[in-house]
Amino acid sequence: MASAQFQILSILCRTSRRVVNGALIEFAAMTILSPSALSRDVVSTYIGTSIEQFQKNTLDNFRPLYHFVSSLVEEQQFLSALRTNFYTRGVLGSNNFVTFSAIYPQQVDLTQSSFMSNETCQCNRTSDCVYPAGIYNQTRSIIPNEVFSLDVSPLFMIPGFQVGCLPQNALFQSTLECFYNQTCLDIVISLTGALRTVSPLNISNSYSQFSPTTTIAVLFDNLMIESWENSIHFATYFQTCAPKACSYSYVQRCSTYTVYKAARKLKLKWFKTRKSQKLSYQNKIERVDCAKRLRSKFGVSRNAKNWKWDRVVNTDFSGVFTLQPFQNKRNDGIWAEENEAIPSSLINAPTDKFKKGIIFWGAISSNGLIPVDAPISLTKWLHEKQYHVKKNKKMYLTGDLYSKFLIEEAAPAIYEVFENSGATPIFQDNQDNKHRTTLVKNTVADLFDERIDPKTGDAKFADIWPIEKVWDAIKEKVRGQEFDGEVNLEEQVAVYWKTFTAEKCRQMMEKIPKQLKLVIDKNGEQIFND
Repeated sequence: MASAQFQILSILCRTSRRVVNGALIEFAAMTILSPSALSRDVVSTYIGTSIEQFQKNTLDNFRPLYHFVSSLVEEQQFLSALRTNFYTRGVLGSNNFVTFSAIYPQQVDLTQSSFMSNETCQCNRTSDCVYPAGIYNQTRSIIPNEVFSLDVSPLFMIPGFQVGCLPQNALFQSTLECFYNQTCLDIVISLTGALRTVSPLNISNSYSQFSPTTTIAVLFDNLMIESWENSIHFATYFQTCAPKACSYSYVQRCSTYTVYKAARKLKLKWFKTRKSQKLSYQNKIERVDCAKRLRSKFGVSRNAKNWKWDRVVNTDFSGVFTLQPFQNKRNDGIWAEENEAIPSSLINAPTDKFKKGIIFWGAISSNGLIPVDAPISLTKWLHEKQYHVKKNKKMYLTGDLYSKFLIEEAAPAIYEVFENSGATPIFQDNQDNKHRTTLVKNTVADLFDERIDPKTGDAKFADIWPIEKVWDAIKEKVRGQEFDGEVNLEEQVAVYWKTFTAEKCRQMMEKIPKQLKLVIDKNGEQIFND
């Protein structure tokens, strides 16, 4: 019996070690993510909390498995090879066998003359029946239907140790108190000749959470861990997670000369801020999704079988081109000794409360800009349609008017450019709500055989569509100029419009798939053409 129980005790030790080592490997794989370096107190608190949670989770994950195995053994009533829970005998004159359950006294006190109680414990009902372990000069097997007992007194009772139905269950109800006591250990060694190299266990009541009389079940339930020793090394954390750069900033009012001097000393260069569209997280997701669909449907290179970018017509309105030059109120000024010495014609910058200007419509394709000679003035077209509204009432582009504009101006200009190419145009416009009315959708369907579906091309692609770049380039050219009237402005815009050759437009259209790929690679972020 002793050999079996010490084997089980060894298995319990190895199991505890394996569970803890596995949990430590998982814990060591954890990482701390933070946008900036953490202070010593924050690191200590965070790691301390993580360790406490690790300890709790390790025990919580282990205990259900251990109890499941125990309940499985109990439920299935496995026969012990030591024949301590069940005893099988053959029936005389047949090949049949009969199995008997071991019966142990419910309570045993070998120090008393009447050492057994009348109550019994049967192994077919519970595997927790036990009998005091000791060294006897007698062996005895189970006798069917009789309560197990020994006829002779033991040579020595091992304090706290039990035997019973199953070695494991009896071991869980045992203690190691004899192995803390040198005298007890010496007696066991002298009577058995075993354990000669074993030293008594150390005990420190002031430190240990377990006493010599703690059952092995309690020890194993705590993974046989006396205490969890934790040490947090902030220096190691900081060395591993040291930031690549540290920076600080402060606000100070400096003179222009101080700023200039500091910039020269640091060899800084002046860079203008770049205009970019505002993108939300959802916008970025939609940009990636639309970019993938556009590349899949219209091709990624000129050699692709599904290449259609040479048929796409990218259209858009320009925004307002003002007659007056752009003014920067912060930077515009006059150098003078005194304010009174500056002529009023120089110091004053007359401006209209509502700046006059023109909105154009245009398009770009691989065949060139559309229309070829100059963009269409939407402002002039709206004035011509103003006959049916009140005089001096401002005209706005509605869905109905946009539909008429497509029929009267846009479609004829597009088909004029595509007339000699032999290809049919694929229409595209932006995601303005008035472009998505039922009337406009039906008008586009009547005018064009194919279009870029709004669901595919409605992402915020101001940095992708070439017509946006055309308008930005022309606006940059005229922003510092002042024009006498709308005709003068239209003529100047037409001059810059013609600088975009058909070859240049073709190159701009062919770059679209590559720029869509950049959108995908950058998870929907704005794309800049440096």
